[in-house]
Amino acid sequence: MSDKRLQEALAAIQKAEQSAPGNFQDQAGEALALCKRAFLTASKEAPELLDTLQQPEDMAHTLSFLLKTCESRRNTPTGNSRKGKVKDCFKVLFNLPTSPWLSAAARDEKLKGDVLDFLRSYEDMGELKQALEAGPPAPKARAAKRREATGALAPEGREGEESPRDQIRRMLSESLAVFRDCDYAFPTGLHSEEASDRANAAMDNFYKAVAKLFTSWNRESADAGAYEQLLNAIGAEEIPLVVNFLVTYYKANNVNERKITFTVDKLSQVSSPFRAEIQARSAATQKRLPWL
Repeated sequence: MSDKRLQEALAAIQKAEQSAPGNFQDQAGEALALCKRAFLTASKEAPELLDTLQQPEDMAHTLSFLLKTCESRRNTPTGNSRKGKVKDCFKVLFNLPTSPWLSAAARDEKLKGDVLDFLRSYEDMGELKQALEAGPPAPKARAAKRREATGALAPEGREGEESPRDQIRRMLSESLAVFRDCDYAFPTGLHSEEASDRANAAMDNFYKAVAKLFTSWNRESADAGAYEQLLNAIGAEEIPLVVNFLVTYYKANNVNERKITFTVDKLSQVSSPFRAEIQARSAATQKRLPWL
């Protein structure tokens, strides 16, 4: 759902920009509403999709578009309504000092100035204004802050040095190592707190890796095979065991059903071996997937 809504929002932006000059504001208003809905949904269901939605230059273009939606209708009820929606979008997109959207805005001096002018209209946006004025942290600081905010397993400084593909490979590898340590079953029971904390962090890391992988696979069609290979590196004999970990995680944490169903759906779309295993488990009677 999150990915579909994000793609609909991007398509609406493109449609507005291609419309006749006299129709731009009407089309822009519709695109803005779709952006707000899509960004809020993704922030709750799959925040990693926002971080990998576009390349930095395209993120800057999208931020500029959001500002344009309320330019010609300032100090009117419509303009004030649109400003509120743009504000909501910025609150989601700039939610962390490590946000790539914040970095995209900070690198473009004109855009940075325009966003700061917008943020100054709101007393409750002071923290975002300060973060934008300060600019993105250096790579080592960025890795540490992201690790602190998300519980990621990456060692300090490495994230800033990696390509997106290498980062996904590392995140998958780190997660799988923890899955193996707990014998592909989420730890429960007496005195399992430390082990379950590690398994929770590994599952968060795995979910984010799959989200990043799917977004890149879906966007970079020319390199789709390279991203599929990242999952194909998981041996055929291990795929059922990974699915078993997802099942036991779900049973222990069924409040996180969306995280599991999102992960399983994206694995099925990218990897035919995972798709075959998930289809087999979906049709089984004794080992049927519990979220179906």
